Amino acid sequence: MFLLGPLGFATPWLLLALAALPVLWLILRALPPAPKTVEFPATRLLAGLADPNPVAVRTPWWILLLRILAMAALILAFAGPVWRPAPDTPRDGAL
Repeated sequence: MFLLGPLGFATPWLLLALAALPVLWLILRALPPAPKTVEFPATRLLAGLADPNPVAVRTPWWILLLRILAMAALILAFAGPVWRPAPDTPRDGAL
């Protein structure tokens, strides 16, 4: 059991996933490629209309921060935190 002050983790190897958070940050920051433009005759009715809510070029920083914090919380939760775990005692003798 890995101890970090009074906090212990049942599966401490899962904490290695916290090192992957910068990679997750890059993945979450990426946007999908732009859609292909295909001419469709019925779209002439929509010519000249302006979109009141254009698509953002980048993800806002606060949404990105919330996503990263949520991923970190999930990783810590899956690591099995235990408050003040019982110390491992040597098993000498019969039960």
